[in-house]
Amino acid sequence: MTNTKLFDYFQSINSYELNRFQKFVQSPCFNEDENIVRLVGELLPLLKQKIAQQTDEKSIWKKVFGNKRFAQQTFNRLLSDTVKQVEQFLVTDALNRNPISNKIALLEVLNQRRLDKHFPELHRFTTQKVKDITVKNADYYYQEFQLHQLQNNFIENQNQRTTDKNLQQIFTSLDVFYFIHKLKFYAAALHYGSFLSEQNEAALIHETIAETEKPQYKTIAHLQAYRTVVLTFLEHENDNHFKQLVSLIQYNSPQFSHLELQSLLSFAINHCIRKINMGNADFLRELFHLYQYALNKKLLLDERNQLSQWEYKNIVTTALRVKEFKWTEKFLTTFKTQLPTTERENAFTFNMARYYFAVKKYDSVLTLLQRVEYSDIFYQLDAKCTLLKTYYEIGEALPIHSLKDSFRILLRRKKHITEQQKANYLNLLKFTIRLHKTNVRNHKDLQQLKNEITTTQNIADKNWLLEKLNELM
Repeated sequence: MTNTKLFDYFQSINSYELNRFQKFVQSPCFNEDENIVRLVGELLPLLKQKIAQQTDEKSIWKKVFGNKRFAQQTFNRLLSDTVKQVEQFLVTDALNRNPISNKIALLEVLNQRRLDKHFPELHRFTTQKVKDITVKNADYYYQEFQLHQLQNNFIENQNQRTTDKNLQQIFTSLDVFYFIHKLKFYAAALHYGSFLSEQNEAALIHETIAETEKPQYKTIAHLQAYRTVVLTFLEHENDNHFKQLVSLIQYNSPQFSHLELQSLLSFAINHCIRKINMGNADFLRELFHLYQYALNKKLLLDERNQLSQWEYKNIVTTALRVKEFKWTEKFLTTFKTQLPTTERENAFTFNMARYYFAVKKYDSVLTLLQRVEYSDIFYQLDAKCTLLKTYYEIGEALPIHSLKDSFRILLRRKKHITEQQKANYLNLLKFTIRLHKTNVRNHKDLQQLKNEITTTQNIADKNWLLEKLNELM
């Protein structure tokens, strides 16, 4: 039973939907097969108790068909027929939960059946319902297009040549719907680096950008937001696009759904990270402000109201780099309960150790790192980096050299670490040891070391190394 399409469908349906489905198959309007009614009646209690996988085909057969001899083909056909009922229910239920789509479908039926006298009132009612929608995304403009199109069909049915056929409204709504989706997919393609290089494809981007510059599109928040995202990719050196994107997100947030705000914010955050990786440290503060906004709006929480341990770590990293120490300490404790329970203590302990390192409480760093469980390789590597820097700060020579050997062995054994990542950690290790050994009176050696660190591309915590070197100089 568990390896069937029917079981897969049932797994996606919650208890309330299961109850509605049972009523659905009991209605003669939708189903006249009593065997399906009995099958659903037997399966639903098992599904609600999450023990359906413990039953077998023959026991279900006996409940449905009594003492009739088991026939695999007949049983398979029953499952197949029930799948069709589930599919019909899912479509019907979705339509019932979307009253505007329901009304639009009814308007289309009225036109087809030439029930003209009943059309205008329903059309006015549905049009007002659409206008009342706060989130005016691509779906909004598609529904607006459908209503204009249905109005046009209604006018055609009247055979009145002088009547305004509202073609301009049809074009406008359809164009906005089209441009929002086009810009949205351009943004995704550029983000994942999968955009085709052919000339005609590139030309379409620039033509779309030029067309959506026109005055009639200026006030459409969704269109302008994704247009600005595309421009941040195409003209990444122009920081005004990023500022405009942040402004659109913050000042038009009521017009976006939660998922759309998450998507747009993700583009803005990734732009900051790209700029920081290119050496523009000014974007650290911008990134920090974005994280603050996202936390305030609960945009970083998943459907279970939980914060990813990696997002938790990224926020701490950013806050510490802009030296927001009090804010970081409060964030660590406030959002600890939002972490998944299986990762909570580990993530909190590890990031608290990094906070203590930043505020120079090195004894607390060493105590906390001993309690971290290294189930993830990057926790392990980052913990070793923090240990290395802590030993340097407190001037412990022997632990540094002991850590050097274990660090190199770890990097050599973990085959799924990229060569670039290995280079980052090995260079941090090499330059930290050289810093520790350097004679502070030898300014020539210090300057040479600074030049080497500055010109080396792959170094983890390069800023910390340069900070320590400047202290020595």
